[in-house]
Amino acid sequence: SSSPDGLVSILKRRRASLDGLPPLIDSADKQNIKRKVRFSEPEEGIEQDEVGGDSCLILLLLCLVTVVISIGGTTLYCTLVDTYSNICTDFTHNVDFYVMNVRGFLEGLGQWIWT
Repeated sequence: SSSPDGLVSILKRRRASLDGLPPLIDSADKQNIKRKVRFSEPEEGIEQDEVGGDSCLILLLLCLVTVVISIGGTTLYCTLVDTYSNICTDFTHNVDFYVMNVRGFLEGLGQWIWT
Protein backbone atom coordinates (compact mmCIF):
# COMPACT_ATOMS: atom_id res chain seq x y z
CA SER A 1 0.00 0.00 0.00
CA SER A 2 1.37 3.35 -0.93
CA SER A 3 0.26 6.67 0.48
CA PRO A 4 -0.58 9.72 -1.65
CA ASP A 5 2.08 12.39 -2.02
CA GLY A 6 2.73 14.22 1.23
CA LEU A 7 0.80 11.79 3.44
CA VAL A 8 2.77 9.58 5.80
CA SER A 9 1.01 7.50 8.40
CA ILE A 10 1.43 8.63 12.00
CA LEU A 11 1.98 4.98 12.94
CA LYS A 12 4.83 4.69 10.42
CA ARG A 13 6.46 7.80 11.88
CA ARG A 14 6.09 6.46 15.41
CA ARG A 15 7.43 3.04 14.44
CA ALA A 16 10.44 4.64 12.77
CA SER A 17 11.16 6.70 15.89
CA LEU A 18 10.86 3.60 18.11
CA ASP A 19 13.26 1.69 15.87
CA GLY A 20 15.78 4.52 16.15
CA LEU A 21 15.43 5.51 12.53
CA PRO A 22 15.21 9.14 11.52
CA PRO A 23 11.64 10.30 10.93
CA LEU A 24 10.30 9.97 7.42
CA ILE A 25 10.05 13.41 5.84
CA ASP A 26 9.07 13.72 2.22
CA SER A 27 9.79 16.76 0.13
CA ALA A 28 6.05 17.51 0.22
CA ASP A 29 6.18 17.44 4.05
CA LYS A 30 9.00 19.97 4.05
CA GLN A 31 6.93 22.30 1.90
CA ASN A 32 3.79 21.91 4.06
CA ILE A 33 5.36 22.56 7.46
CA LYS A 34 2.64 25.08 8.38
CA ARG A 35 -0.56 23.41 9.39
CA LYS A 36 -4.01 24.89 9.09
CA VAL A 37 -6.09 25.15 12.24
CA ARG A 38 -9.81 25.64 12.02
CA PHE A 39 -11.76 27.23 14.84
CA SER A 40 -15.47 26.87 15.27
CA GLU A 41 -17.82 29.29 16.97
CA PRO A 42 -19.66 28.02 20.06
CA GLU A 43 -23.29 27.15 19.65
CA GLU A 44 -25.77 29.99 20.02
CA GLY A 45 -27.96 28.18 22.55
CA ILE A 46 -25.39 27.85 25.36
CA GLU A 47 -24.00 30.89 27.15
CA GLN A 48 -20.88 30.54 29.30
CA ASP A 49 -22.44 32.72 32.02
CA GLU A 50 -25.39 30.36 32.35
CA VAL A 51 -23.11 27.37 32.80
CA GLY A 52 -21.09 29.21 35.47
CA GLY A 53 -24.25 30.16 37.34
CA ASP A 54 -25.42 26.57 37.43
CA SER A 55 -22.13 25.31 38.80
CA CYS A 56 -22.15 27.99 41.50
CA LEU A 57 -25.65 26.97 42.53
CA ILE A 58 -24.62 23.31 42.66
CA LEU A 59 -21.60 24.22 44.81
CA LEU A 60 -23.80 26.14 47.26
CA LEU A 61 -26.27 23.26 47.44
CA LEU A 62 -23.47 20.78 48.12
CA CYS A 63 -22.15 23.00 50.93
CA LEU A 64 -25.63 23.27 52.44
CA VAL A 65 -26.18 19.51 52.23
CA THR A 66 -22.80 18.90 53.86
CA VAL A 67 -23.65 21.19 56.78
CA VAL A 68 -27.09 19.61 57.23
CA ILE A 69 -25.66 16.07 57.19
CA SER A 70 -22.93 17.05 59.64
CA ILE A 71 -25.29 18.69 62.11
CA GLY A 72 -27.91 15.97 61.68
CA GLY A 73 -25.37 13.20 62.16
CA THR A 74 -23.93 14.78 65.30
CA THR A 75 -27.43 15.31 66.70
CA LEU A 76 -28.36 11.70 65.97
CA TYR A 77 -25.14 10.44 67.57
CA CYS A 78 -25.68 12.53 70.69
CA THR A 79 -29.32 11.47 70.95
CA LEU A 80 -28.89 7.75 70.42
CA VAL A 81 -25.34 6.80 71.41
CA ASP A 82 -23.51 8.93 73.96
CA THR A 83 -25.21 11.97 75.42
CA TYR A 84 -22.50 12.84 77.95
CA SER A 85 -19.37 12.64 75.79
CA ASN A 86 -17.13 15.68 75.28
CA ILE A 87 -18.24 15.94 71.66
CA CYS A 88 -21.91 16.10 72.63
CA THR A 89 -21.45 18.62 75.43
CA ASP A 90 -19.42 20.91 73.12
CA PHE A 91 -22.01 20.44 70.40
CA THR A 92 -24.93 21.35 72.68
CA HIS A 93 -23.06 24.44 73.97
CA ASN A 94 -22.38 25.57 70.39
CA VAL A 95 -25.99 24.94 69.33
CA ASP A 96 -27.27 26.91 72.34
CA PHE A 97 -24.88 29.77 71.52
CA TYR A 98 -25.90 30.00 67.87
CA VAL A 99 -29.62 29.55 68.54
CA MET A 100 -29.54 32.35 71.12
CA ASN A 101 -27.68 34.66 68.70
CA VAL A 102 -30.09 33.92 65.84
CA ARG A 103 -33.08 34.38 68.13
CA GLY A 104 -31.73 37.74 69.34
CA PHE A 105 -31.05 38.85 65.76
CA LEU A 106 -34.57 37.90 64.66
CA GLU A 107 -36.13 39.71 67.62
CA GLY A 108 -34.12 42.85 66.86
CA LEU A 109 -35.03 42.61 63.18
CA GLY A 110 -38.71 42.18 64.08
CA GLN A 111 -38.64 45.26 66.32
CA TRP A 112 -36.87 47.28 63.62
CA ILE A 113 -39.40 46.26 60.96
CA TRP A 114 -42.53 46.81 63.06
CA THR A 115 -41.43 50.18 64.46
